[in-house]
Amino acid sequence: MTDSSKQRITLSLAALAILIVVCPSLISPAGVAFDSRSEETISHLRNQSLILFRRESLDTAARSDLDTANEDRESMTVLRLSPAKEMRLVQFAGPIKSASFDALRKTGAEIVGYIPNNAYIIRGDSLHLAAVAALDKRNDSNETHPIKWMGRLPSIEKIDPAFTDDQLASETSVAVEIELIDSPDSASSVEFIRRAASTVNREPRRFLKFLIVSVTLRAKQLLDIAGLDQVLFIGRAAQFAPQDERAAQI
Repeated sequence: MTDSSKQRITLSLAALAILIVVCPSLISPAGVAFDSRSEETISHLRNQSLILFRRESLDTAARSDLDTANEDRESMTVLRLSPAKEMRLVQFAGPIKSASFDALRKTGAEIVGYIPNNAYIIRGDSLHLAAVAALDKRNDSNETHPIKWMGRLPSIEKIDPAFTDDQLASETSVAVEIELIDSPDSASSVEFIRRAASTVNREPRRFLKFLIVSVTLRAKQLLDIAGLDQVLFIGRAAQFAPQDERAAQI
């Protein structure tokens, strides 16, 4: 096996590892939100400009106003340099190639997970984000500049669609599980959530690169919490009920 073949296999395995660390809570699976045989589903999956969130799709071709690449490139100026890490969503111009993925990886930004179509959630300080922004050429994307859209993860898309707009404006108490990036930067966000909660239902737990916080709070607080940069998703807490304990008795 040649060195170039080994390199391609290594990159493919790296991309596969990232795809496994998908952000499933954010994604609208074809089998759940759509009829997988419908023309609408096929159209959604083929549309290279759609990012398929669970709540609704984001059309990056129609929302160039949300592209932060220019803003992130300006962070290279000395006065704006910041060590604080921020989250971004980047979308490639088409199906992701090894060279495109490698270009993103070389920026030094942390790749959090994959979201269809052709998008990744990334995280980094101002230098990392500026390096990623340098790959964004919007409609003029090419092999050396493979990114066509870069922006912030919308707060509303981090909230399970089980919460309606009316509920998000209500004082109703809800038990939720909040998924954050597991990093030292998340400590302040966890503390903010604890202060906002009426009850902490269980101690935070870790899964892969994620931190899960389970609390009860008012539904109208969810949007504020979703606005925290380290928060990835907010969903209803699982409700457990006893099932047939008598069968286990001796």
